[in-house]
Amino acid sequence: MLTSDDGELVSRQAVEVQVVSTSGTNKTDRLVAHYRFDETAGAAVTDSAPDGVTHAGTLSNETGLSWSSTAGRIHGALNFTTPNSYVESPDQDTLDNTNRLSIALWLNPAAGTMDANIRGLLSKRIGTNNQEAYTVYLQNGRVYVRFNSSNITRNTTNVVITAGKWTHFAAVYDGAQAGTANCVTVYINGVVVPLSGSLETDTSIPNTASPLWIGQINSGSASYSFLGLIDDVRIYRGRSLAATDVADLMTADAPRITLAAPAENPLSSQPFALSGTLTDGGSPLLPGYFSLQWSNPAGTPAVTFSAPTALSTNATVTGSGFLTLRLTADDGTVATFVETSLTITTSVVNYSAWAAQFSWPVGAESGAAGDPDGDGIANLIEYALDFDPLTANPATHRPAVSIIDGHLALAFTRDPLLNTLTYEVQASPDLSANSWTTLARSTAGSTTASVNGGTLSIQENTQDELLRVTVVDATPLNDIPRRFLRLHIVQP
Repeated sequence: MLTSDDGELVSRQAVEVQVVSTSGTNKTDRLVAHYRFDETAGAAVTDSAPDGVTHAGTLSNETGLSWSSTAGRIHGALNFTTPNSYVESPDQDTLDNTNRLSIALWLNPAAGTMDANIRGLLSKRIGTNNQEAYTVYLQNGRVYVRFNSSNITRNTTNVVITAGKWTHFAAVYDGAQAGTANCVTVYINGVVVPLSGSLETDTSIPNTASPLWIGQINSGSASYSFLGLIDDVRIYRGRSLAATDVADLMTADAPRITLAAPAENPLSSQPFALSGTLTDGGSPLLPGYFSLQWSNPAGTPAVTFSAPTALSTNATVTGSGFLTLRLTADDGTVATFVETSLTITTSVVNYSAWAAQFSWPVGAESGAAGDPDGDGIANLIEYALDFDPLTANPATHRPAVSIIDGHLALAFTRDPLLNTLTYEVQASPDLSANSWTTLARSTAGSTTASVNGGTLSIQENTQDELLRVTVVDATPLNDIPRRFLRLHIVQP
């Protein structure tokens, strides 16, 4: 934020900057599939990657899977509770056919997964050496990875996975390093681990015609099923994650917040709308996974929020001056906030302040009963109807009587900020002094409402900063010999 202050007025301009890792890329660069597993119900699995190509998945054997909205490593997770239950996404070329690929995910295996059976974590294949692009599985606490269909499997030399504990796993394939130990790299909790098995010699991953599976590597084989929790699965195509990138993935994602502030500076004591949006890499985040808080960091002028912990709220300011409002999102690990700055002005709400704005001619009556412009409209009425007391107002600006569907109607303009006035629509059969009956009333800026439960038709339509009010009499003109309506304005 850059601030300029001339001693009387302060102006500020803020610009948002996203800080990326030292490798020059961020968490979403070349991210083609991202499964947050933050859903709470249903069989559909959302792909949150911002690349514009959806790789949405579906739960297979849904009864053996459950959404866990609170037990995830980052918010929610998917719990694989029954063998042969998995996520499937249809084949797409954007998931393979590349010389560089990276896979990352969080896993928390159940004790039953730590046996000698092959427990599939993620694969894009139909079966072994059958349209196989890549495969990741567990066996006896070790992780095994295969890229392309060359039947070469690299595995962690030591046991690296513990049941009942969250572990971050990443596997990186770089075809430019084919034939060397750097062609396939595995990270466990951000640290490169030793691998065993033959070196990968292929320089690219083929374009296969196979689905993507999560929690399984061979459909229909219960012994190949993963049991436990999986969270935040990511697949990068055309990118080999560096150590710093993997370290970034292990930190909880702080949301990026954008604010929709009022187009114009609000008035004191008048509610105005504020709303925010949470995103990560261009994908909307579910606000339920973050605690939200609207605040006024400076404390003055005083602000009240109708919903201080919601994305959308109304704010009301008491007083005037420069104001900064802040929305903070906190997931318990990382907190971030964004601010918007406004200038609050005080509206003219009493006759004396209104009259003081004008340069009254010498000898002109500036009181409520005066009429210096000679248009027959007293100053109080000029004030109430937002007229200029020094310029004659044409008939088109004055309260107007018309006939609507056989009923007499009166239309006028009022300023809802003039909260010291009472506007009344009154009716009379003969214009005599004691014959006027009040039909509708607005007091202290409130909405015009029927008096004594009458069946009036009342409309108030916004007209710039004013309201155009139309009150239609409930009495049909055919039922009476004559009828008169007037606008009566009272100031204490």
